[in-house]
Amino acid sequence: NIHRRQLARRLHRGNGAHGLFGAVHIAASAGRVADTARALGGAAWLVNNAGFGTSGEFHELDVDRLAAEVELSTDAVRDRVRRLIDDGVVVIQGSINPGTVGLRMSALVGVKVRGPVDPVAQQIAAIELVDFVACTAGSFDLLVELVAADREEVYRILEDHLRPIERVDAMEVFLYLSVEKWSSNFAPHLSMPGRDIDADDRQIINALLADGRLSYRSLAAQTGINYPTARRKAIALIDAGIIRITTIVNRMATGERVSAAIGVNVDGPVDPVLRELARIDEVLVVTVCAGRFDLFLDVETTSDDAMRSLVFDTIRGIGGVVSTETFHYLHITKVPFSWMLPTSV
Repeated sequence: NIHRRQLARRLHRGNGAHGLFGAVHIAASAGRVADTARALGGAAWLVNNAGFGTSGEFHELDVDRLAAEVELSTDAVRDRVRRLIDDGVVVIQGSINPGTVGLRMSALVGVKVRGPVDPVAQQIAAIELVDFVACTAGSFDLLVELVAADREEVYRILEDHLRPIERVDAMEVFLYLSVEKWSSNFAPHLSMPGRDIDADDRQIINALLADGRLSYRSLAAQTGINYPTARRKAIALIDAGIIRITTIVNRMATGERVSAAIGVNVDGPVDPVLRELARIDEVLVVTVCAGRFDLFLDVETTSDDAMRSLVFDTIRGIGGVVSTETFHYLHITKVPFSWMLPTSV
């Protein structure tokens, strides 16, 4: 507040400037700003002095400011953040839009496993172009999402990497034909034109995919690229929208959410059903797919009761929906967009 009052005094200096203290994203504070402006007969300029409060992405927060915001000591906040990251509750990483690097095909694969599931999930998660791995309750033990350049590469991933894994008993493939809704950091724009990237770009992308907290100097040291080049290329990749540094919260680890995938079959035209599904807040992802389901959804609710209502009342209540099958996520082994870019695409 001392700094804000000093700034207000400097701005005032008899020229009609007024300093207001508050967070404008809060309705009450925004209302005070509006009331003051009306009382003054209008405002020629409104300057939002962003920077004195806590704002921005989690991974960008200054620890001291975060400590003040949550009313804990700096050491306590630093320790809690470290534990959240170590426990897998929070992941700070790069997220890459696959379409921009020529990966225009996506598929969901249902996997049945003989014996323990977790070792198989870990093996599948290590495959470069596997985007997501979840242990599920339902007719599949695992749901696996992969990205590829084309159908031939999808086939090669299945044939060369998934099928040879010991204890993989059976697989069912659902090829994405279109993505109608994607409430995440990036929608996988399957038709997005690719962009030429060189070997240094790939090294930078993979380093940031593994750890979005890397400084430019650490990035240079890890990739062996000189600092100015590493910094310039990283900024260019971010500005071009190829990669974004994001914070992903595994809400299942916090016990705050119930998540599931839902296969949906439709009688008649699919577009009216898609429009209804896209309006539902709990439906995060809607894809049109090839296979025994017409659509696959990714949904998230606050409780099992809410999930029951969503599936049996809301989704099944949509005209044209004839059947659904739900696959509850029990454990997420690999979060979306945490895959590694191959050395050549």
